[in-house]
Amino acid sequence: MSIASKIAIIDTAIDAGRIGGRAIEHINLCADAPYDHGAGISHGTLCAMTLDSMTCDYELASIQIFTENKKKVFTDIELLAEALALCTKIETDIVSLSAVSSILSDSKHLYDITLELAKNAVIVSALDNKLYVSVPTSYPHVIGVRNDAYGALGPGELAHRTGDPLGVDVFANSSLPFIRELGHNPSNSFAAPIVAAYVNELLKKGHSKAEIPGLLKQLPVYNPEAEQAATQTLPPAPEIKVPIVFVSGRSSDGCSSIMDWLYEEEQVQSAALSLVDGTYDVRVRRANGNLDIALEMRFMDRHYKKDLILVTGEEEQLRQIEGSVRFDMVILDSGNGKALMKYESVQEEVSRQNIAERLYKVLSGETEG
Repeated sequence: MSIASKIAIIDTAIDAGRIGGRAIEHINLCADAPYDHGAGISHGTLCAMTLDSMTCDYELASIQIFTENKKKVFTDIELLAEALALCTKIETDIVSLSAVSSILSDSKHLYDITLELAKNAVIVSALDNKLYVSVPTSYPHVIGVRNDAYGALGPGELAHRTGDPLGVDVFANSSLPFIRELGHNPSNSFAAPIVAAYVNELLKKGHSKAEIPGLLKQLPVYNPEAEQAATQTLPPAPEIKVPIVFVSGRSSDGCSSIMDWLYEEEQVQSAALSLVDGTYDVRVRRANGNLDIALEMRFMDRHYKKDLILVTGEEEQLRQIEGSVRFDMVILDSGNGKALMKYESVQEEVSRQNIAERLYKVLSGETEG
């Protein structure tokens, strides 16, 4: 006889009465928030109802990190990190998560924790509903989920996507009748527990957690034609309003260091387009040989939450693309630990270790040397 999987839902508190009185392990990480379901149905309860409608024979753990039923307000990324670490401690088999962050610098709090958790659990995480690249959803070791908003699938059906630029692995149609009857719209949040339920069914059949990613790839391929048609009807992308800076380098790692400093010291959120290889960083989009920079910039403007876009590559690549994008600053390696910064009619040489600080001062108007 197989042992039932433990499924954790990280969200608001869950009302057991809405899922037939199922036994729930309640864990409240909101120290100042009582176990209050309030009026109506909480978001976490809706996720639990969705899960319960699609599978059975499982243990449920409710990890509360939100204090309000109707309004999901999340400002403390460390609380989400604590919840994910707790999932390892309580030996969770499946994590269903819709509490995600589109502030990609939050990755420093989540990447290592989810990497450790993924050794023994399947993490199913919804994409941000505004379609921003999200953490932990877009990590390669997490099953990224998106709702089938184009109606290519029937209610509750799943399909696989390979190489999705937002890190989505599975599309699920969350247009379940009871969700609509309760006055809620289908969303990425409700797609996640549908996929978690499917994973539970696979585990019940005796498959191992290590087999899950491969088994999901055996789902029907998501037909992107409806999505592509919808994308083609979008108006032309407006002029990008954030600064765009080119940083020369043979690796994107130096760019990541600049982004770290900008966020940690000045709370500036950056994203980068890299024309070269480097260590994995969710904030960095790989161009993979595509030098259609206008197309790449449109994608980044739409799907990365940012105050600044960095483009990194070798100087020869800069010459190939500089006619297609207006750079507010170009930073080139001048050797001997120095960098040449070009902006407006100014050229100045700075120490490479001071690039981020000088970049911030120039872009914020503090241009005195």
